[in-house]
Amino acid sequence: MLFAMPTKANPAQCAAIIGAQQGFLYLRGEYLHLYDKLQSVLNQRRQMRLLGDNILNEGLNFDIEICLGAGAYICGEESALIESLEGKMGIPRNRPPYPVTQGYLGKPTVVNNVETFMAAANIAINGGDWFANVGIEKSKGIKILSICGDCSLPGIYEYPFGTSIQAVLNDCGANDVPGEIPAWIGRAGIAHGSWA
Repeated sequence: MLFAMPTKANPAQCAAIIGAQQGFLYLRGEYLHLYDKLQSVLNQRRQMRLLGDNILNEGLNFDIEICLGAGAYICGEESALIESLEGKMGIPRNRPPYPVTQGYLGKPTVVNNVETFMAAANIAINGGDWFANVGIEKSKGIKILSICGDCSLPGIYEYPFGTSIQAVLNDCGANDVPGEIPAWIGRAGIAHGSWA
């Protein structure tokens, strides 16, 4: 998303709202091959005056530093990610305090993923009504799926909630899936984490 739409997924929007001057893009170790490309995207944003000092002559100073993590899956949890950014083991913190009051280096901290920034940007550009009409009744919006394995077209796919699993399998070229897809799992209409 950062590569394909460098002006759409803009963490500077969040920075402007909360008054942040420094952001971090946490890149897990297994994605090291993306480092140079991400650095190039950040440099393009600086040249477009979407990062750095006095962004778009609006008085906002905000920049992003890429931080490489060890690759632990647990660092997807916000306090574990903060621990890793501080050079510690990526282990979740006890709460309270919460990161919004005492996060990175003891300062108030907001942690979001690129998917969240994309949703916020889509809402800002297209409006809340647009977002409310994407997906299904209890799961609005779009979900990013990382597809790999036994398929001919692995990659990152974006689907509105409610898209059938069969449509996803067709799109990624998973044509020889053994057996039938159970009816209860036939729709990607439930937010991740509540499938079972």
